[in-house]
Amino acid sequence: MARPRCEQIDLKNGGFVHLGTRCVRHTYLCGYDSATGKDCSHRRGWIERRMLFLASVFSVEIFGYSIMHNHYHLLANFTPKGAQPWNSEEVVRRWLMLYPKKTAEATEQFIDTTVSNPDRVEELRERLCTPPYFMKELNQ
Repeated sequence: MARPRCEQIDLKNGGFVHLGTRCVRHTYLCGYDSATGKDCSHRRGWIERRMLFLASVFSVEIFGYSIMHNHYHLLANFTPKGAQPWNSEEVVRRWLMLYPKKTAEATEQFIDTTVSNPDRVEELRERLCTPPYFMKELNQ
């Protein structure tokens, strides 16, 4: 039986992980789908760009990946200690790269209110270091 990633991975110390996601009901993620006649090869580029963008935001190094027609594999090293040198503002700005605000005023207000809340900053820092949040962002 499958177990949640949080039970399989040491979220406090990080480390190397093999992650992946598979499509359901034999649907195609990428490549040519003979059942529908659609070519979804362009999605490989989307997934690759998103994965590399997320690696620049999260405290993670991607060592390898393979994007198949209905699933992908990812070998990564999550380093929670790598996020410790980030100051509060950097943590918040990284978070805003994932969830941008609509206006510059709203962005600055979010930065000011969040930076002044150390518990919230630590929560965001933790999320930027863990595979479950990385995978959530990648799979959306």
